[in-house]
Amino acid sequence: MLAARLKALHFWFGVLAVMAFLATGQFMYHAYDQLQGMADGPRLLFRSSHLYILLSAIPHLMLGVYLEPAGVARFGRIQLPMSLLLVAATLLMAAGFFVEPRLAGLSRPLTLAGAIALLAAALLAIVLHSRHSRSFRMSRRINAGSRRHPGRKIAGAKNRRPTAE
Repeated sequence: MLAARLKALHFWFGVLAVMAFLATGQFMYHAYDQLQGMADGPRLLFRSSHLYILLSAIPHLMLGVYLEPAGVARFGRIQLPMSLLLVAATLLMAAGFFVEPRLAGLSRPLTLAGAIALLAAALLAIVLHSRHSRSFRMSRRINAGSRRHPGRKIAGAKNRRPTAE
């Protein structure tokens, strides 16, 4: 149930983030006259922040299409923090577009925090995948061994079939 909600959240949040990417492009075009005549620093910050919004939308769209339930409750507990980190990263990237070009120098505190949140979410996804696939491989190995040798007990595994003793 949670995975289905997260899947829908990511899909629609990704669509909103792509729309924000398009809107910020139009904002730069109309409000700042295509960034013509702007100093190099702020122009660089506007353009790169604009692209970071798109960058942060891509994982949402991918999860909105491909997210599957973790299968095991303890793995499902990793999906929610991962999703929250992705949402926070996207919001930080969008806020960075409006705030950071006006800061003194080339300081990017919001974009840095958003990039760290994206990295943390990716690392959680790797942990989730590695634990889930290891658990899946182990259960397949145990089940395959018990099918090949029905009477043989495998160390550390609970045989599903009762054995005659």
